[in-house]
Amino acid sequence: MVSKTFFALTLLFAALVNSGVLGSAIKAAPYFMPLDNEPQSIDDIVAHSGIRDFIFAFALATDQGECLPTWDGKKNQTVASDTKVLAMVNKVRAHGGDISISFGGYNGVELGHACKSPEALAKAYQIVIDKYHLTHVDFDIEGDDLGPDVEENRRFKAIQILKHNAKAKGKELHVTLTLPCTTVGLSDLGKAEIKRGIAVQHDLIDLYKIM
Repeated sequence: MVSKTFFALTLLFAALVNSGVLGSAIKAAPYFMPLDNEPQSIDDIVAHSGIRDFIFAFALATDQGECLPTWDGKKNQTVASDTKVLAMVNKVRAHGGDISISFGGYNGVELGHACKSPEALAKAYQIVIDKYHLTHVDFDIEGDDLGPDVEENRRFKAIQILKHNAKAKGKELHVTLTLPCTTVGLSDLGKAEIKRGIAVQHDLIDLYKIM
């Protein structure tokens, strides 16, 4: 299994292909960890790579398990107090690009585990969406977060709330779900995750991705 430390910049490339009905501006984007692994300057990347869109990773609960969105689980890197990542987001957009933010990853405490109700979980996710004015979010579900049906149902119901919140504001929230995959395909847990999401709402997830 790939750990978060494996991504220095774009080692995990996630295809966000527009299905033709999503109305999404982001076609494809690499994962980028803005505060971990000593990342390359976002200015340098945009100037020399031609890349304009990114998936910033990872928004997590605190390492202590609090229902509080942070960067990489560090309590001194709360999303609410962040200025560093916000500055990077603004730079990307100033160059004509956009970002999605990924919740989860292999390490750390996923907010779906820390927040004990769909409402509390949606509120935590919404803090991130509002902070960075997001129209795209990604859920990278792997490791211990893949499988527990209570947490998975909680997460999908929270996503329902997020989509309802966006619609109430006349906006669209594009949601992708990223699942681990081997040479023989998705695991039974991954297949069950997809079925569970469809059972909650058939069009809840706009795009399923593998890594």
